[in-house]
Amino acid sequence: MGGLAEIEVDVRLVAATHRDLEKDAAADRFRQDLLYRLNVFRIEIAPLRERPEDIPPLAAHLLERHRRPGGEPARISAAAARLLADYRWPGNVRELRNVIERAVILCPDGGAIGPEHLHLLESTGARPRAAAQTTGVPRSTARLRDAERDHLETALRARDGNVQAAARDLGISRGTLYRKARKYGIPIDR
Repeated sequence: MGGLAEIEVDVRLVAATHRDLEKDAAADRFRQDLLYRLNVFRIEIAPLRERPEDIPPLAAHLLERHRRPGGEPARISAAAARLLADYRWPGNVRELRNVIERAVILCPDGGAIGPEHLHLLESTGARPRAAAQTTGVPRSTARLRDAERDHLETALRARDGNVQAAARDLGISRGTLYRKARKYGIPIDR
């Protein structure tokens, strides 16, 4: 960039998506010429929910990665491990990474990560739900607020923070998504 001499480079591009690009290209939502350039060597990886045997080693790797300076990596209790294995992981490995990072922050030094440290966004029926912390607000209203906030966070995470795509998935306008994110304190890069 900015030089006058040509420099030969050997570049390999690796791209990942959860979308069906062939369908998108057929529906004119993705450029076919770009699809053919990207689709030289395809590797399909099943979503995390279809490979629960991968969760323990991934969690162990993430615990090591997020260990506190000078400390031992956190441990996961048996109850928390069961929740991680039973969860559907709509956000895939990125969501697992975020859940583990948050749990490490919430877990006291030297303690084991328990179900109370896990913040799983999809209802599994098995996960604990924090009691409403608001005062003067009926529990059902507080739960509804929690559910709406969780739904917004899940949609944004699924779209890697792309507000327009998340808003389209939710069936709301970008402006509405920005307002709700501000209301719930959800950070959005503009």
